[in-house]
Amino acid sequence: IVGDETVLVVDSRFDELLRLDAKTGRLRWRLALGEPVDGAPMIQGNLIFQVIPSGKVVVISLQSGEIQATIDLGLPLARGPAGDEQGRFLYVIGRHDCLFVLKPDPLECLAVEYLGHREDSIPCDPLRVGRFLIIPENDRPADSRWRVMVLDDDGAKPRHVQWINVPGWTWSVPASSGSIIWAAGDTGGLEAYTIGDYASKTP
Repeated sequence: IVGDETVLVVDSRFDELLRLDAKTGRLRWRLALGEPVDGAPMIQGNLIFQVIPSGKVVVISLQSGEIQATIDLGLPLARGPAGDEQGRFLYVIGRHDCLFVLKPDPLECLAVEYLGHREDSIPCDPLRVGRFLIIPENDRPADSRWRVMVLDDDGAKPRHVQWINVPGWTWSVPASSGSIIWAAGDTGGLEAYTIGDYASKTP
């Protein structure tokens, strides 16, 4: 946890989220999630947002480990959420077909966008960079592609603008630094892309 001496871990034996002291491993709190999770929790301020694969997003107090709110989106979900720096919106990918735009406070679903991606093709969390939302998809036998979406000015409405083909499958959230995003497929190659203009057809 940035700026803190604790870490969040998932105990996959018992499907629990734990907050531990980073130096000693001492338990601060433990929360039963009810099922296995495959996405990391996201922290915004004093809240944790955990995606539950069966279809729920759970809001948890960072300090106490108590559940503050839960929303059931009605479809299986993939990995963890992405958010913006101001904490205004969350972007959660369905295991197939859909992208959900959530408002964290109070927790509610603002929009559902149909993407049409295949079952289990989402390998990692989406990446938000400025007004771009990048969603890697492993949907071909040997290679992957990134779906590039542009969000409107306030971030509530995503719009698909570009595909980027990446050699090999993508397994982790793409790294970004300044105006550069790095693509590392599992075939050993590395590519760097420059972030362009929001109004461009191929940004």
